Amino acid sequence: MLALIPVAAVGALYVLAWRRVEVGAGRGGRVSDPAPALAAGDVAGDDRGAAPASAPERALAGPALPVVPRWRAACFLGGLLAVGTALAPGVERLAHELLTAHMAQHVLLVLVAPPLLVLGAPMRVVPLVLPRRMQVGARRLHRVTAGASRRLGVAGPLLAAGVHAVVLWTWHAPGLYEAALRQGLVHAAEHLVFLATASWLWASALGSVSRTRATAAGGVLALFLTSVQSAVLGALFVFSGRVWYPTYAEGAARHGVDPLLDQQVAGMVMWGPGGAVYAGAAAVLLVLWLRRLDEPRVWAGDRARSTVP
Repeated sequence: MLALIPVAAVGALYVLAWRRVEVGAGRGGRVSDPAPALAAGDVAGDDRGAAPASAPERALAGPALPVVPRWRAACFLGGLLAVGTALAPGVERLAHELLTAHMAQHVLLVLVAPPLLVLGAPMRVVPLVLPRRMQVGARRLHRVTAGASRRLGVAGPLLAAGVHAVVLWTWHAPGLYEAALRQGLVHAAEHLVFLATASWLWASALGSVSRTRATAAGGVLALFLTSVQSAVLGALFVFSGRVWYPTYAEGAARHGVDPLLDQQVAGMVMWGPGGAVYAGAAAVLLVLWLRRLDEPRVWAGDRARSTVP
């Protein structure tokens, strides 16, 4: 239950900041609020009517921020809802007894929540309700990360996919997985790392389409490779002839379920939805990439800046 408090707090901050943008700019307009704001990939703010900014603030300031569409707000809140569902007490309790339930929990934290949170563009919105010093710090940090993303180019999405794959396979090793089931802090760390690396992967892949041709190709390849490694891990669960995690042998027995069958169903949950979502997203990005190959002006216009969808 305690894990739901920060989720609710982030949701409340987002809604307050989004309403502030709506009121300050009006539908389809631009932010007129004096507080600095962060765009998805560029620094954005409008200090008209505010106290004179310091030299660092003026150096980091940029054009006004476009209003965040309602669909982005809906995506972000939907992502938080997915996180909240995964961390709900009933789901957590069942996830300690059945591997299938735990795998469904991971699907929410890796496949459902991250892309929705990324599409919600929180860095455009949430900083509006932070203290001014924190806004400047967030702006500086975001500029550094955006610059690093541009320098990595095509390697960015592939690096994110590689790190996420290592995290996924490492945490499913029997010793570490059992430790997560026995210790609450280890379990919380597992979920946090899953959510963080998956969000990095989705941000890199989805944002790659609006950069260079090579980076866009890297985003497509990153999602495709992730679908493959996820399917392989799921297949190992399905075709294994032994139970990987002794804790679930006891939990499945309490529910009158064969432990090996529970493991096989869990593997199919990872193999089916996991592979389908990643492969489907890769296909959509591929179509967008192919459609834009004949639009050099679009690519050239986006090459100088990094954007998160």
